[in-house]
Amino acid sequence: MNNRNENFLIFFILIFAMACAPAQVSKSEDFSLYYYWNIGALPPEEHYEIELEVNPDRTATVTMQTGYENDGAQRTSFDFTVPEEQWVAFYDWLVENDIFNKDWENPGYAMVGAYETSVKIQANGSTYEIPSQSNMSKEDRALFTSIQAEIENLIPAEIWDKVEALKP
Repeated sequence: MNNRNENFLIFFILIFAMACAPAQVSKSEDFSLYYYWNIGALPPEEHYEIELEVNPDRTATVTMQTGYENDGAQRTSFDFTVPEEQWVAFYDWLVENDIFNKDWENPGYAMVGAYETSVKIQANGSTYEIPSQSNMSKEDRALFTSIQAEIENLIPAEIWDKVEALKP
């Protein structure tokens, strides 16, 4: 085989290898998160709710509400910024676990008195909503538990400590 044919063969192999390599997915510029969780149906003095909002620029606010809104609830908010590396890792985790394409099963009933949750993710010009865990199948609740852990890991430990201290 002459040099020209060898070079062509090497070039062809390299192009083929590059085409077969997995595409790198970069974080969407509009990537943002809204997360809501409440403890469920409890007396006002035991009830609490947590909200987390993370904007595309990674600025975030976590809010703890104790009591019910119509019964003199107390709201306390904490601001922070999610580190870029952690925000990208969270986006990558969502992609790797196919969350943006997930079709959440709805068994047609809600568990009475259960925790109530809401997750809304903005990415690539679309909004992805994850229904309340109280409306999910058993299998989807297991996946939601993983998503919830990933979301809660975005909140710095020192802020979680302050949120925990506010619980009734």
